[in-house]
Amino acid sequence: MDVVNFIQIHHLHAAIYLLLFLSLAFDATLTVFAAMLLLGQGVISPAPALAVLVLGVMAEQLLWYGLGRGLGRWQKLMNWLDRPAVVFDKHLLQRPRRTLLLSKFIYGIHRAMLVRAGMLGLDFKLYAKIAVLCTVVWLSVLGVLGYAFSESYEVLKRYVDYAELVPLGLIVLYFLINWRLSKRLKQDL
Repeated sequence: MDVVNFIQIHHLHAAIYLLLFLSLAFDATLTVFAAMLLLGQGVISPAPALAVLVLGVMAEQLLWYGLGRGLGRWQKLMNWLDRPAVVFDKHLLQRPRRTLLLSKFIYGIHRAMLVRAGMLGLDFKLYAKIAVLCTVVWLSVLGVLGYAFSESYEVLKRYVDYAELVPLGLIVLYFLINWRLSKRLKQDL
């Protein structure tokens, strides 16, 4: 039984949107790829899926920023975190738009940057504007890649016995590119 039939038989459409929203807090990249795969297969509708993805990513960014604001009140913690984070502080304070946008594409750094922006007390209105921009750009890039992959999934599945390895390969490639970019950015700092 394929995924589409299972969802239709068990009436799980609403649960999918809730699951997508909640999973964005844990791994947004894989969630966006999964959503685009489901969208391409006709399992979910475009408008609710896009709304859930945008709201979920924005909620995640506001949650991590708020956590940073709360942690920023503890001076001992700030002193302890200043040493490793001071390298990024200049970038966050002088070029927050570029820094947060680039960090969105680097796995493992983005949430730390959101927390640090909150800890440094980056103006919330400015942060909110940047968060919207980052969300739109990041979702556009990943959405197009995920949807393009989903369109080719059925074709690949018919001709290749191991089509399930293609998403894994794309994810590994994505992480390798992120790793290389983060290494290069660290050298530039």
